[in-house]
Amino acid sequence: MNKSDIMIVTVPNTALFPTGVHHEGFIPHAEQDLRKVILDNFSYTRRGDAEVDFTLKQPISYAVIRNTEGKIFAYQRGSKRSEFHETRLAGKWACGIGGHIEAEDEETGDILADSLRRELEEEITLHGNILTIEPIGYINSEKDEVSKVHIGVLYVITTDSKTAE
Repeated sequence: MNKSDIMIVTVPNTALFPTGVHHEGFIPHAEQDLRKVILDNFSYTRRGDAEVDFTLKQPISYAVIRNTEGKIFAYQRGSKRSEFHETRLAGKWACGIGGHIEAEDEETGDILADSLRRELEEEITLHGNILTIEPIGYINSEKDEVSKVHIGVLYVITTDSKTAE
């Protein structure tokens, strides 16, 4: 199936930002539980349509992974089109793992956590155990076309792993 035809989770901006003001930057989970808003208001939209619909946000579960020594996992995305399918992010550095939430992610009733587990299994190999998975907040930006249609749901995963691939 073409990536553009996959049905992904979207949430109306009016549900996330009912005052019409789109918060820019980091929103602490302790101050505002947008996970609940997302889980109560999501629907599925064809990804190709969602990428250009600025009335919707695509929640992205995204995890920063740290080990018990305080080291953070980071990597540089591929820079050649043939190496990386999302050309808008090619060559950029990332300090976490995440991705779109798909219909297949509805396993436990928490599509946000389920999609995160799937992304971790697809993207990396930890050489150790996951000790904790903690939601810490949300990342929102309106500065470019990619950011305008996404909202990050940020987690911190603590592991006893010394390395990851």
